[in-house]
Amino acid sequence: MCIIIKKIIMSEEKKKEYTSGMFSNCSFVDSVVVGIAEEGSTVSYGKPSEEKKGSKEQASKDTIMEYVGRLRSFVKDEYQERYDEIWMGILDLSEVSKRVFNKGKQQDTTFNRNLVAQITHLMIEPMFVPSVKVAQMAEQLEPEKGVDHPVRKKLGESPDKKIKILVENYLSENL
Repeated sequence: MCIIIKKIIMSEEKKKEYTSGMFSNCSFVDSVVVGIAEEGSTVSYGKPSEEKKGSKEQASKDTIMEYVGRLRSFVKDEYQERYDEIWMGILDLSEVSKRVFNKGKQQDTTFNRNLVAQITHLMIEPMFVPSVKVAQMAEQLEPEKGVDHPVRKKLGESPDKKIKILVENYLSENL
């Protein structure tokens, strides 16, 4: 965090020029900007740069891949090599990527863990060994709480209709 307090004596025209450019190309993620502008000045707030947004999503995507990678021991042999590729394709689906990086009120995560579990539910029959149980999957995904973790319930649910159709179509085309 950086705080700059500076008293600048300049003409009204220079003040307008200074304040209009002061925040250009800035990103205010989880920030508060407080200032006092004199009459006639303009304050502009910039949008987060795509680069920073992309790097945050990539970090979350990496975390998701590590998370679903915990289930690799349950994946059928014929899908072992393509498991990550299949998940990356699912995460790149427009509707999935809109929602999966929004964790909502979920704690101790950087992604929508419930949605990932619901998508995993759609993958159980085609990609996972028939003997796997949801309780075993929950224990792999959340070793601290295991079967008592809320993710266990979500592993037994399908996502909303729009995402369900998109993921099922993707799986039928890529398996």
